[in-house]
Amino acid sequence: MKEESVEELRKNAEENIKKFSTRIYDDYRAKNVDIFEVEREVYSKYPRFLIKDTISITDLEVKVNVEIEGSSDKSH
Repeated sequence: MKEESVEELRKNAEENIKKFSTRIYDDYRAKNVDIFEVEREVYSKYPRFLIKDTISITDLEVKVNVEIEGSSDKSH
């Protein structure tokens, strides 16, 4: 593959992963289902604070880094 094609593929993959992860999170958050166990994570970091309904006040930040590996264009 050409370098430009690989870069475009990588960018598209990152955008799709970010978009669909956010969509899934938002869909379940609307149903008040904590699929990423945000409440448990918050409690483990801040055990002295009681925060009710953590999922409704939480936003998801997705950081994606796609690396594409494959064989080279060289003949064997």
